[in-house]
Amino acid sequence: MCIRDRFRDLSFRYKIPLRAAVLILISSSAITAALMLSAYDDLKQDLSANARGMADVMAHTLIPAMLKEDIQSALETISIPVTAKVVADSSIQAKNILVIDNDYRIYVASNPSRFSMHSPLNSADHEFAQLEQHLRANSLVTSRILDLPRTEHIHVTTPIMSNNVNLGTLLFSYPRESFTPRFVRFAGRAAVVTLVVLGA
Repeated sequence: MCIRDRFRDLSFRYKIPLRAAVLILISSSAITAALMLSAYDDLKQDLSANARGMADVMAHTLIPAMLKEDIQSALETISIPVTAKVVADSSIQAKNILVIDNDYRIYVASNPSRFSMHSPLNSADHEFAQLEQHLRANSLVTSRILDLPRTEHIHVTTPIMSNNVNLGTLLFSYPRESFTPRFVRFAGRAAVVTLVVLGA
């Protein structure tokens, strides 16, 4: 006898509670999924707001160094946020900061041993090759957050502009794993809501 037949043979005494339990489970699961999606979107929005503010200031600071081709000053400028100590547990710190020229070559990088100067961005690894492909296909006018599929980082890109002339692109790379603690907290709250719904 299949499950459907067994359910059909049950009395209404059991059918009604079972149907109600299934509906509650479906509803609570939908609520949990919605909360999780909202939590992830909130994390990206927070990252976008914080990173864009820093990136806009840094891009403006880089202009004199790039116009003078002062590599050392440019390197010092982008290295400060990476080497600085994170003062708040909720802070998300960029793992890598790069300046890319208009030919998509690495001008300077906060981790020069990982990203060689003047090398093509796509030579770094598959992820940065995918990032370069995206940048080439999408013109950059303002700061933008890039959450590309199957990548280990979320990237924030900002154009470096001087008198309406594009000097290059500033790139912040944030490891996805740094989002885990905050996302776990959001997931815990979503689980609590689900339990409350189930217990109602």
